[in-house]
Amino acid sequence: QNNKKENMSDDEAVPILLQKPLSGFQKQKTPPMSPSVRRRMNHIDMSEGDFRCEDGTLNEVNEDWQAFMKSVHIENPEVETRWYFRYFLGQAHQNYALQLVNKMGEQEVVVLSLLAPPSPTENDYIKAILWRQTGSEHMNIRYGDATKGSKGVDLQKCTLAFGRGQPGKSIFPIDDQSVQEKLLILEEQEGAVNFKIGILFAKKGQSTDDEMFSNQRGSLEFKKFYKAMGSQIDLSGWDGFRGGLDVKNGSTGAHSIHTVEFGKEIMFHVSTLLPFSSENPQQLERKRHLGNDICNIIFQEDEDTQFNPESIKSQFNHIFAVVYLRKDGSYKLNVFTKQNVPEYGPPLPNPPIFSDINQLRTFIIVKLMNAEKAALSSRTATFAMKKERTLQALIQDIVVDTRLLGQSRAHNKQKSKRFSKNVGNQNELELDIISQGQKIKLDKIQKGIAPTSTRSETSMSVGEPWEAVYITRSFPNEVYCGDFYEDDVIISSKDGLVRVKNEKHAAGELKTELLVDSSLPILNMTIDEEALLVFFIVGKPNDKKAKSHVLYIVPLSEFQNPSKLPHKKKTLKKYILSAAKGLHLFDVNLSETSTANMLMQTCKLAVAIGKKVRTFHFVNTDDGAGEWKMIDEYSCSDHIECLTVGRGLPGAPGEVCVGLKNGDFQIFDLKTSEVSVVLEGGSVAGGIVPYHCQQITEGDFDDVNEFLLGYNATSQFVNYAGVATRPFEIHWKSRPNSLAYVYPYLLAFTSDAVLISTLINGNLVKSLQMNGVNLLSGRNDVLFSTDTPEGTGLVLMSRTNLSGKSLEPEKFDALPRHSGSTISARKLSLTEYNVIRTGSGVAVLGPIEEG
Repeated sequence: QNNKKENMSDDEAVPILLQKPLSGFQKQKTPPMSPSVRRRMNHIDMSEGDFRCEDGTLNEVNEDWQAFMKSVHIENPEVETRWYFRYFLGQAHQNYALQLVNKMGEQEVVVLSLLAPPSPTENDYIKAILWRQTGSEHMNIRYGDATKGSKGVDLQKCTLAFGRGQPGKSIFPIDDQSVQEKLLILEEQEGAVNFKIGILFAKKGQSTDDEMFSNQRGSLEFKKFYKAMGSQIDLSGWDGFRGGLDVKNGSTGAHSIHTVEFGKEIMFHVSTLLPFSSENPQQLERKRHLGNDICNIIFQEDEDTQFNPESIKSQFNHIFAVVYLRKDGSYKLNVFTKQNVPEYGPPLPNPPIFSDINQLRTFIIVKLMNAEKAALSSRTATFAMKKERTLQALIQDIVVDTRLLGQSRAHNKQKSKRFSKNVGNQNELELDIISQGQKIKLDKIQKGIAPTSTRSETSMSVGEPWEAVYITRSFPNEVYCGDFYEDDVIISSKDGLVRVKNEKHAAGELKTELLVDSSLPILNMTIDEEALLVFFIVGKPNDKKAKSHVLYIVPLSEFQNPSKLPHKKKTLKKYILSAAKGLHLFDVNLSETSTANMLMQTCKLAVAIGKKVRTFHFVNTDDGAGEWKMIDEYSCSDHIECLTVGRGLPGAPGEVCVGLKNGDFQIFDLKTSEVSVVLEGGSVAGGIVPYHCQQITEGDFDDVNEFLLGYNATSQFVNYAGVATRPFEIHWKSRPNSLAYVYPYLLAFTSDAVLISTLINGNLVKSLQMNGVNLLSGRNDVLFSTDTPEGTGLVLMSRTNLSGKSLEPEKFDALPRHSGSTISARKLSLTEYNVIRTGSGVAVLGPIEEG
């Protein structure tokens, strides 16, 4: 890297008058974060052995139960993960057998499934599933990125999109008529199809499993608790999920507790409802069921009797939710988890006291469903290797009739191929497979066992923290960029820069104030309310090389006098930073500027001009005006795709992180001018395409120097040395265009959805389907635009709500909501049925006319 320093001439300095705070301005403080929780999650011992205890004390004090319960949600819900059943089954799609080769040279047999819309265009998406022995992975791949001219879909490109290794040269189509049923079985084996959870009663002073299992009857409070968990059913003749219980001969008792939540059946193994043997002090029949449950609930009727998870002798039990009955009738909850199980949510409240038994039920069910998923996903849990062997055997059975393993039947003469013209098209040979798949799908829907069902027997929903609200659905133009200003939003479009009131707007009654006319097309913008400045790029919208781009740094006071509005190009010309001409990116250090920061030349602004990075700081002048001075210029080895200004280590002027076209992410130390590569472009199979880098700071006292990197369909957290700061990477279903970090979630914005992952473990918790999504700002709340039938929608998500704080901001109460449910139609067969999927279930309609 070449490090050059260039002194600015006096006429290049931009005068900025120091301004007083804006009248009526109230700084929106970011809610306090919990970096301690993140750090705790970074240091989990994934080895075999002891349990860890979660008691809520590391979390912030819970002040709003409604807000807290909104953060209780299922991770990786099946409606998002069961892609084969939801999208592929009964549709024209293709399956291929191939081998992956990782960096170590190890080979793995995999199956690739591809589904594209009929007659796809360049901007349509191929849905792809990569079936591996560690579990399936899903990806939306842009059709134009997966094809090569008239050759069709490049199967190697589709495989490389997952970044899991280099595909082998031999790729064979799978034409087995039974492949759909086999892939469905493979999909079902990846996680819990249904759940069985033990409930064990413990009296005061009981500390061993023999004592607990020997309780012949439970107390009235225990009965109240387990009856709140579900409905009591007669086992004789029961035709639902039985969880290993005898429904014919009564050998496991006459009754049990059962419920359905999120489309999943849950059978509770209640210790006192299972047969008691006075001749068997170990109660082996009871232990046989509860001892083979991954999750158990221990109901301790005495708050002072402490529970030791090591007292339960079982290799299969991995999670214990211990409910202590308190003297005032409320419940205290602790959760013990084996160290080799990854973190899972939701986190316990602080204090972990529940006065409402229904809230306790909701929390425990969600917590334990997530816990079992986490245990099954662990690579080191006792059943992890068994699961991998099962998936591997199923994959081998699927590919056995191809020539990949040299074991195919003699009549199979399919040749290896790299390109396919069949993806997105339907031929006669596939009609039987399509019809067969439709019958399988319809049968499961009619029986109520569709894996994507969201049916629940009780109403557990209390709302969601990511509920989106519309400022307007009818903004008249495409939005270039936007940001927050005081209580309103500033929006740029081809008609200029406007201030939009943050309130409900009826169609045709949008309340706006024009700040800058159309003579200045503003393409990118950041408002720094602490420094009372707005930074924006002006240039031609279609100028991909950015040669016409210039940067303006304008005091916010320029927009306070209505008599001066709207500004024209001429009136703001004096605020151009000429040293930044030709920039295509910039980033502003939004931390508070102090005299000490000025003295050590703390970087306030960084701009990217092709391959160059220039850094600037603001200095005071004798006349009291102040000006912008360039600190340094750095030359990179390739074009800069993204950049961010970081605060650096204590006492340092800061650091700049960039993502380059060649895939490298680099950090420039502005004190030493040293350059470090935190991620190499060649470290991922198929290469790296960067789109996001950002320094993460959680509160004023967070001393972790951490960067969020976004590339391909992956997001990860690293420090300045490139070492991972969190024990997970987030793998999105589509390549995002932008990210918004709103603790405890990371939001990814794709062209047609907002994807939300929890920062506990990176798991997906929600997908909001919208068209034309474009993130505008995540600085205070989250502001983005989306296409609507009326024009362009301006949409808000409350940072306060997302962070699990009080749900009180009145400005959101009056705004119309965006429904989290999406409605889509898919034809189930050629002439008979249509399937309508909504957020709450599936309706089958028929007959219908063609077209």
